[in-house]
Amino acid sequence: MGISLSALGRTLVLTATLLSLISLPFGNAIAELSKDEQNCINALNKRGRLLTKTIALDVNNCVKDFAKGKIGSADACAFSDPKDKVQKARDNTIKDWDKKCVGKGVAPPSIGPSDPNSIIAESETKESNIVTRLFGTLDGSIKTEATDKFESKCQQTILKDALKCQDFKLLEFLNCKKFALKANKAPVLAGIMTAQELQDECLGTGTNGQPDAKQKIAKACNLPGAKPDKIRKDLDKKCVGKDVVLASAFGGGECAAAAGSIEDMANCIDAIVECEVCEYLNTIDNLSRDCDLFDNGTADGSCADVVVIPEECPTQLAFTTGLPGGNCGRINDAADGTGNDLDPFPVDPNGIGDLTLECSNLYIGGGSSAQPPSATPNNGTQITEVVGFSGGLCEIGPSNGTGPDDCTFQGCPFGPPLPIPNPDSPPVSTCVVNTLAQDMVGTVDPNTGEQIMTVVLDSAVFLTSSLIACPQCIANLCVGGDNNGGACTTTNTELTSNACPPSSTASLGSLLVNLSPLSNGDASSSAADGLFCPSQFVPGCFANGTCRYMETLGTNPGPLGGASTLSSTFCIAATGNGLVDATASLPGPGAITLKGSNVITP
Repeated sequence: MGISLSALGRTLVLTATLLSLISLPFGNAIAELSKDEQNCINALNKRGRLLTKTIALDVNNCVKDFAKGKIGSADACAFSDPKDKVQKARDNTIKDWDKKCVGKGVAPPSIGPSDPNSIIAESETKESNIVTRLFGTLDGSIKTEATDKFESKCQQTILKDALKCQDFKLLEFLNCKKFALKANKAPVLAGIMTAQELQDECLGTGTNGQPDAKQKIAKACNLPGAKPDKIRKDLDKKCVGKDVVLASAFGGGECAAAAGSIEDMANCIDAIVECEVCEYLNTIDNLSRDCDLFDNGTADGSCADVVVIPEECPTQLAFTTGLPGGNCGRINDAADGTGNDLDPFPVDPNGIGDLTLECSNLYIGGGSSAQPPSATPNNGTQITEVVGFSGGLCEIGPSNGTGPDDCTFQGCPFGPPLPIPNPDSPPVSTCVVNTLAQDMVGTVDPNTGEQIMTVVLDSAVFLTSSLIACPQCIANLCVGGDNNGGACTTTNTELTSNACPPSSTASLGSLLVNLSPLSNGDASSSAADGLFCPSQFVPGCFANGTCRYMETLGTNPGPLGGASTLSSTFCIAATGNGLVDATASLPGPGAITLKGSNVITP
């Protein structure tokens, strides 16, 4: 822990002042903010703390009244300011700003609140976050005393303790800051002048916690041992001592997993409060304290913003690929796409017409490519979850899905192995095993269902030299590859399975393939000289040397889900195998569409 100002005590002030004056040239004053600046900063910080305290009192009273059956909804009451006390605290914050800051000609200070509105907004947000993280919704978690008296009392007590704990943390910070702003006060003899100095002195650094020389914070929040803090005492006496099951009392909040013991529960509650206090002070005092280290001394992601996701966002999306077929794009001989549509391959192996890109097919290579399009395996599923909301769009993040075949974290497979046979030259047939090189993220429009995804693949290429380009799963057994004879399942018509990888001896290494953005909108790429990609040396695309434009067509599923087509145009690097690269005209462009269905879980 860093040196605490309060630990040195005011008895050192005179000695420190004399020493500091001896060390300075005669007549030089020690730098400090002006008195008006200090008064402005201290007044606003004080008002912020009083506002949080007032809101906390309202929350506690609402929970108490709900538990006693006096009101029908604790959630509706908690932040509604039933007695107008919060509004009065807001008004006083603005009055002090006008009187002690603006009225004194003080510009917004660099190490304090820059305006009263930010204090008001952050104070209310912090209190709401603590309540939400401890209980989820109050109405859904708080028991009434008529239903379960002891569990209800336990919940009321611990909520009150947690909000009291955060008040001690704020009070100690403000006392530290007020003292540190003054010059001639040991050990910061020159007076704190920057946000970094304030942060280091009053919030600690790295994994060190907030300075607490007199253990006021510890006694209220986190003091294990023979004489524990208030939270531990009450968890023991008011909860466990009354046969309250902690997992039931706190099952709606973030500490449900810590409900196995008083110690784990107390640490979880304190970490939540520390996180919120840290983020509050960062915002209003222009600090940059690492709150993830501050809350529990570990970089474990425990201090993350509480995300409010509106009801119109789904909770989960599952996209499943379908069978190939139909028109999903074109190539053109003009860079703006207004020229002549071209045949993507001299002989179309799919027989669907020369001037289209077939849905659910992968097209690769430059103008001399002899690699015909390859159908993507059907019934491959990728599951993602909605994790946030911003700018009217639901934010998509990775999911564990139902298991390793449909998860979307880094390292998860992107569908089953993809066979790329070459009927004209079987020795250059390959099997590609795609895994996610990073977590799958993106957005979905809740009104239209339009998805825009960031998808980067680690594509492992295997030279299998067979028209059956990938090992197959037949009768639930792998045929070929490293797991030959091993158990497997498959649901795609290509009979490929992630349980049946190609032989490692056939590996040509891996390529990083960036499909981003992969969306159910249209995608296009153009090149006036026909060189679509870095290092591409054969102009054109997909066996047509005059290609200067490519376009893939996506379709939106709508807000309720349904048929959808994802599309992307991208670049593919060389594999390093001269025969494969020459045959496929790599490095060069790529185009893919994935026709399927999107199941949206409300």
